Amino acid sequence: MFLFPARAVLARINQTSRRTLACHVANAANRRPGAPVAQLERVRRGGPSKQYQAVQTAAMYYVYVLRSLKGGRLYKGITDNVPRRLAEHNEGVSSSTKAWRPWELIHLEEYPARADAIRRERYLKTGRGRDELHRILKEKLGAVARP
Repeated sequence: MFLFPARAVLARINQTSRRTLACHVANAANRRPGAPVAQLERVRRGGPSKQYQAVQTAAMYYVYVLRSLKGGRLYKGITDNVPRRLAEHNEGVSSSTKAWRPWELIHLEEYPARADAIRRERYLKTGRGRDELHRILKEKLGAVARP
């Protein structure tokens, strides 16, 4: 999983490294065991440029919870564009939610940093996080079926 858009990463490295990175990205995409990814890891650890950081801080990230109208199952995720992501879930773009379509948005939290949103999403997927989410949804919606 890339931490930054591929264009931003490619803009940061010099011309000779682009071919090397492209090979590593292709290897990672093909999931070949033992494919060298040292260059890719170095670029990831390098972090975004100052210009990219300014653009990144302007975006808001959302932790969302969807409920399947088919079976009542809950799905938690993050995005920077809620309407687009909800449409993707309902169109079957995401294989993890395709079988439980249609989905409705039942909870939304806003975060200024992507890292904060990821941390919250991961917490909501733990046992304590699920319990907290069910308490929130119970106050908000009344009874919520547990999957």
